[in-house]
Amino acid sequence: MARFAYNSVVKWSKRCYFIKEDGIKKKIYIKPMNRQQKLSLFNDIRAGKNVNKVNDKKLINSAIWGERKFMRAVVRLGMLLHGTLDIVPANITDEAINEALTARSEVIKRNTKRAQGESINSLSFQICKDL
Repeated sequence: MARFAYNSVVKWSKRCYFIKEDGIKKKIYIKPMNRQQKLSLFNDIRAGKNVNKVNDKKLINSAIWGERKFMRAVVRLGMLLHGTLDIVPANITDEAINEALTARSEVIKRNTKRAQGESINSLSFQICKDL
């Protein structure tokens, strides 16, 4: 199940969409938003009818999901659909998610530092041999 969690993160990280510019089809990957960008989406959230800045701030902060929390929800939903949610302890899936996110950030770092003409690094799915 650790492999399932790892592969779910890799699959989500490879999500992309296509746009057309000047008649040429381009592939663009979905990028996570930083905290400031997310805050602008939740500016209108209020805890109640009266303005209470402290409670409003707590509610806004709880509404903003980090990348790990989002990936945990993706893996949990996938495991729920496969009927394996209660079989695997949470620490195993968390370790697999952390490993996949670390691998993804390493791939991004290598690709930004690569020289012209070098091959592009990419994430790959985990197989039984890798475990």
